[in-house]
Amino acid sequence: MDLTTFKHRVKVQPRFNDFDIMGHVNNALYFAYFDIGKVGYFETVWGKYINWREVGLVVARIESDFISPVVMNEPITVLTAVTKIGNKSLTFSQCIINSTSKEIKASCETIMAGFDIDANRTDSITSKCIEAISTYEERGFNRVKK
Repeated sequence: MDLTTFKHRVKVQPRFNDFDIMGHVNNALYFAYFDIGKVGYFETVWGKYINWREVGLVVARIESDFISPVVMNEPITVLTAVTKIGNKSLTFSQCIINSTSKEIKASCETIMAGFDIDANRTDSITSKCIEAISTYEERGFNRVKK
């Protein structure tokens, strides 16, 4: 995985209760760390106060690979990038790395679907959303029909 793909980075401080009996961060907590990365990404792209009615995204699918355990006092960073934008969905790629060694601890792919909150149904990704992400990522996207 090429870490230069990831423009957005956020350091995460695991809490004492994140660790299991083996001294590793419990696998369920990795998703919380990935969420911290997504929230940081959204705040960077759209600002601190996000109007979710305008953005209109919900998680449709999430998949993760656990590569190496995170142990107590290990500095970690969550890297986040949008890698695909379709008509009704977009894909986030993320990884958790050791901040010092750059060793990949876990990777994640999240598909988020466009969603109309008022109608309570999926919808197209808004042009405002596409424009904001393209501007931040400094690249265009070949729109994939999804």
